[in-house]
Formats: sequence, structure tokens, C-alpha cells
Amino acid sequence: MKNNKLILLFTYAVITAISLPSCQKFLDLQPKSSITPEAYFSTQSDLAAYSLNLYNNFAVPGGWNAWPVNADVHTDVMVNGNPSYQRFAKDQWRVPTSGGGWDFAGIRNTNFFFANVLPKWQANKIQGNAEMIKFHIGEMYFWRAWTYFEKLKSFGDFPIITKVYPNVESELIEASKRQPRNLVARFILSDLDSAALLMGNTTFNSAKTMLNRDIVLMFKSRVALYEGSFEKYHSKTPRVPDGANWPGKGKEWNQAYSYNNTTEVNFFLEQAMSAAKEVADKYTLTPNSGIIEPQGNQWEGWNDYYDQFSAENLSKYPEVMLWKAFNKDQNMMQNLVEYLGSYGPNFFGLTKNYVDGFVMKNGLPIYAAGSGYSNIMDTTITTQKEGRDDRLRMFTKGERQRRENGYYWGVPQLLGIQEHRSVTGYDVIKGLSFNPLFYTTSYQGISKTNGFLVLRAAEAYMNYIEASYLRSGNIDGTADKYWRAIRTRAGINADYNTTVNAIDLAKEQDWGRYSGKTFVDKTMFAIRKERSNEFLAEGFRWSDLVRWRSLDMVNGYIPKGFNLWSVDYKDPYYYDSKTGKLRLVEAGNPGANISSRTDPYAEGKYILPYRINVSDNNLVRDGYYFSEANYLNPLPFQQFQLTQTGKDIGSSVLYQNPYWPIEANGTALQ
Repeated sequence: MKNNKLILLFTYAVITAISLPSCQKFLDLQPKSSITPEAYFSTQSDLAAYSLNLYNNFAVPGGWNAWPVNADVHTDVMVNGNPSYQRFAKDQWRVPTSGGGWDFAGIRNTNFFFANVLPKWQANKIQGNAEMIKFHIGEMYFWRAWTYFEKLKSFGDFPIITKVYPNVESELIEASKRQPRNLVARFILSDLDSAALLMGNTTFNSAKTMLNRDIVLMFKSRVALYEGSFEKYHSKTPRVPDGANWPGKGKEWNQAYSYNNTTEVNFFLEQAMSAAKEVADKYTLTPNSGIIEPQGNQWEGWNDYYDQFSAENLSKYPEVMLWKAFNKDQNMMQNLVEYLGSYGPNFFGLTKNYVDGFVMKNGLPIYAAGSGYSNIMDTTITTQKEGRDDRLRMFTKGERQRRENGYYWGVPQLLGIQEHRSVTGYDVIKGLSFNPLFYTTSYQGISKTNGFLVLRAAEAYMNYIEASYLRSGNIDGTADKYWRAIRTRAGINADYNTTVNAIDLAKEQDWGRYSGKTFVDKTMFAIRKERSNEFLAEGFRWSDLVRWRSLDMVNGYIPKGFNLWSVDYKDPYYYDSKTGKLRLVEAGNPGANISSRTDPYAEGKYILPYRINVSDNNLVRDGYYFSEANYLNPLPFQQFQLTQTGKDIGSSVLYQNPYWPIEANGTALQ
């Protein structure tokens, strides 16, 4: 008998649950016990409790870190003090022996639910409110779709598993066969359609802390846009079934399979448009007062747009669709205030290239004639933000920008312990509450209770704009309305054509200007840039770059930070108060803690976070390099061993992702 690890992939499920009234605010609660399935799934509250645990799939603050506000690190818009060698250093991402994300635990647990619940439901043997029972079954279809989407993004082609398999080796190996990615994506959309149908128009979620039909549609638009754009931009590569070297080609179970790229792309884009429009037409954007910092002693209420990311109760903001509440009395708290405010920027920051991409209020890029931007504005962060997009001004720190109790942020904290240090100088405060209680001595080091926004309707606006332009090649009336609304709220010229007409792609540094090795058109670039700016520090960037195929040209990219050496280095913070000596030690000297102003990439003024250490052991010293293999994760070597039907690895029913070897610890081939 083959290693039982394969058997465990599909068969045994552990139910972790708690019986709670189904009307509880699910994101407010935590699981408390584990039980066995024999007498379970007989009541509405049993179903509710089973789904409760899966709300942990949403990335919300927890533990002592700044996740998920720093989720865009290791891209062109945000960096961490510790670079990702795996993504951007040659031969550092290796084929894992085991693990690597190729698992079926989440899928297995949802299938276990369906195997036990659907027969009872169809036989009318579950006690409780009929509509709520349907709702909780709908939740599980959503969670299976959520889990599968994560697998789709990581691996592309993936097995489609819809049942709990018996302990029979041949059946388990058969079930391991990967299905083409478009079929996986269609399966995800089918589950989301089931979820939307079963959830219906339930109205009990006024607090916005549970799933509902609108959230399902929002997520559907996300999945469909991802797949439609991925298949469009990666067409003819081995990552899509129309590629000559697609590794699924020739597999016996694909002999009857046919694929038409245009048909599939259009299908997904149309699904994205339909779902996004239904949501966007229902939800208005939370207004922006135009005030970008706290006023007097007013820590909340000065700008609803800011507050919807940081107030204690987010249910009142029209754009919010789902949020996580915290409660000190229940010991359910979060730590973003500590890491974004009290203790510093948590060793991550935005890049200069990203900051430079925010347009002026008149809608013009900073390099365009008549924009109003000048080189002298680049001397400090505060002046650099003057007259710019409110999203940049509001959600990042400036030296003279107000914080809690009338204090100012001051110059970036480039010194001190690593955990609290600024990396680029462009520090994020999106999600930071200015509640003065959080800054009192008695509250220092204690987690806080400001809410966390999980999903918001602006995504539906942006999803429709992009999907419709990809589908038709023009901005239709609906997209025009949504785009103007987004820009108006950002405090910039609502006429996006002002930006489009002034774009010079040769002067832009944003990775999104590419798909493959060629520039996209200026309108598409403007859409991508709008999306990037709207979702500052919300964790979309990596998946966007992957689906756009915008990483092919990453070859020697050096991340930059702010202008330290023109003005800010003179600030007393950077000097020893006793000796009067500068505490900043430039690269090339013993104890270096900052890059050198004479570095050829520094232009005499900018900090370079990955050129403080200029020795050979810094694998990104000379910039980021991207391997084509990295668009998809490699399958772990052990899976080929577990699924082989003969005496060697070549008999496995699995196939490896493009440009990865079937070799433990092997490196990318291209």
C-alpha cells in the first residue's frame, strides 16, 4: 500500500465547531471546541458553527504584526526590510519536497460538510429556520470557491474534488488528476452561483459582519476578472491550455478536451462585468471630505473615507460590505495601531516609484507639462504630497502631517530596532485609528479595538471598469460613471482622459505598464494605475501583476525610498544629542545603517533599502530579477511519488508547472 499521506489528502476530516445561534456576528466570534461528526449537522446552529471557523480565511489583523496592511511587500509598490529572495533572486525559489501549498484540507472539509448536510437537507431532517439553513449551505459553497481560488492563483490547473473519497488508493490517484485552469475557474463560478442562489436576499446582516449575496457577487467578479485577464495575457504560453507546451496537453484525460481562448476570455470578462455591476449599482462610495489629517482633538469624524478603514464600528459606512469587529472584553483585539502608529512603521514601506505614480489634483502625471509639480517639491515627503491625489496625502505619513493629540509624524524613523524602523520613508497609516485612548500609557503595548475593513464596494467599480475595457476596448457609459466616481472621491480631476492623454509610458516606472514584454495601451495603463492607487496597502498588487503578466521585464529593478539627503537628514532625530554626530552611517562603512548618497542609483538623495548591505551575500544588491517559472508555484516532489502508477516518477498522473523540474530542491529552468 502506498504512503498513507496520499490517503489523508482526501478522506479524514476533523470538525472544529461550536453551537451558536446563527444570527451571531460571525466575524466577532472564535471557535471553542472540537467534536465528532456522528450526531452533528442536525440543526441550523450546527451548520452555522461549522461555517464560523472558515471566516478565518479572510486576512484580518492578528498577532504582533502589521498584516494585512503590509501584504503588498515584495512588489514594485511596497517593500519589506528583508527582501524576498524567493521571488526576485536567481535560483532561490526551489521545488519543495512536500507542502508548498499543494493540499486539500480546506476542500476536504467543505466536501465533508456537503456529504453530511445535503442528504439531510433534501430529506428535510435539519431543524431550524429553512431560509437560514439554505443560507449556511450557501456559505459553504462560498468557502469552497474561496479555497479553490487560492489554489487557482497558486497552481493554475488543479484537481476538481467534489466528494470525500474512500480509503482506496486507485480512486485517490484518479482524483489527483489536474484539470485545465479554465475548468477550475468555471467550477469556482458555479459554486458562487449556488451560494448566491441559496443565500438569497437575507437581511439579517445589518452589522455587515457576515457573508451575504452581495459579497458572493463581489467575489465572483474578482475571480472572473482574474481568470479572464490571466488567460488573455498569458495566452500561447504553457500556463494556458492554448500554449504549444502546455503540460496538460497529451494527458489521456484531456484527449476530448478543447479550448478556445477568445471564448473563455470573453465568458469570464462578461461574468465579471455582470456581477460587478450588480454590486456597484447598489453601493455608493463613502464620501471624502477632503480633510487629510485629524482636526484639533477630533480623532474620528473628520473624514469618513479615512474612518471606514479605522473606526471602531464600520457598519455605518455605505461602501463597507464586510468588516471584522474586535472587543476588548472578549479579548478579541488587533495590533495595527501599535505597528502603524505607536511603535513605528513595522519595517515596511511604499516605494518612490509608486508614490511618483499618483497624479496631481488636476489629473496630470507629475512629469507632464502644466502639472504644477516641480523638483523642489521632491525635497521632503510633505512637499512631495502637496497638490496630489488625496489617497497619497491621507494614507501616508508626512513630516508635518498631524497625528493623535496634535502631534506631528516627524521625519521617518530610519533608526532604532528593526521591528519599528521605516524602510523607505513612505510609511502607511491606512487602518490606523487616532483614538487618543490607544496612545495613553495604560494602553501602550495592548491590542486595540478599531475595526478592520475586509471587503468594500470600490472593488466592484474597479472590476467592472477593467473587465469592460478588456472585453470591448472602450470605456462604456457604466465604466465612465464608475471611474469618475472613484476619481472624484480621490480628490482629483474626474475626467480620466486628462490623465490618459498625458501619459508617457517611457517615463512611467510602474510594472503594470507591461503585459509580457510590450507596453499596454495608455487607457489600460491608467486603469491599472487607478486600481493600484485605490487599493493602496490592501494586498491586491501581487495577484494583479501575475494576472496581467507584468513581471516579464523585471530585470535589475532597484527599489527606492524617499529623498533623505536634501533636507530631512538635518533633522535632530538623526543626530546624537550628546556628541552632535550624525547617527546615519552610510553603506561601505562599518556599522552601516543607510545606503550611500553617492550610490549610483541614489541620484545623490534617495535611500535604497536593499543597498545598505553591498556585499555579495545580498542577493538583490543589484536589483530584482524574475524567472518566468515564478508565475505559478511548483508542485512538491513528494506528490509525484505519491501519485505514480509505475516504478518511476514519470508514471505519476501529475504534471509539473511550466519551467519547473520534477526534482526536490530543483530551481527554475527559465
